[in-house]
Amino acid sequence: MQLFLAQFCGDQDVLTALTKEDLNYRPRNETGLFNPFKDFALGGVYGAKHFIKSVIGKKKKFYNHIPACLVKERLPKKIWDTYFKFCFERNPWDKTVSDYFFQNYFRGTNISFEKYIQRGQFPLNSLLYTENSKSSRPIVDFIGKYENLSEDFSKVCEIIGIPFKGELGYSAKANIRDKKHYKEFFDQNAKQKIEKIFFKEIQMHKYNF
Repeated sequence: MQLFLAQFCGDQDVLTALTKEDLNYRPRNETGLFNPFKDFALGGVYGAKHFIKSVIGKKKKFYNHIPACLVKERLPKKIWDTYFKFCFERNPWDKTVSDYFFQNYFRGTNISFEKYIQRGQFPLNSLLYTENSKSSRPIVDFIGKYENLSEDFSKVCEIIGIPFKGELGYSAKANIRDKKHYKEFFDQNAKQKIEKIFFKEIQMHKYNF
């Protein structure tokens, strides 16, 4: 999606670096000064961890998967208020399986799904589009569903006025994931663990196993 939208962006737009390079993609305007103390707006331990990463890890002003509340803090108010803001969410059980394969690929490991579940490091994305880590209130204008990607992205493109023919033409995680249905990876304990951890997202988007 990021690669698709990049072709419509100008020199003044922000494009963050990708983990996989593409010859036609040029990151730009992702660096700059910002107040790392604003990271505490995320709330609790999550906000403190982001503050440490911003100061010690020297994070860029904008980066992939930056929480929306930090984007709001780092953009001029007029831009935040007038731009259409959207994101996409995914069934938590399906997303967990996808993340399992991505983490093994990215880290060069081959741990079992059972050990991945036991490790407990899951892609909790509601933190990226809500007011803060303690809130369920979205601060973006539209949350599409991965399960309805083409239809929901068509709605986005219609709103922002760019052409979309139903295909993005690029998949960042192609050939990484096993083709089995996500339900085949879960026993009852793992299923219930994901249900508990992703409770906020499940309630917000009416997901079920």
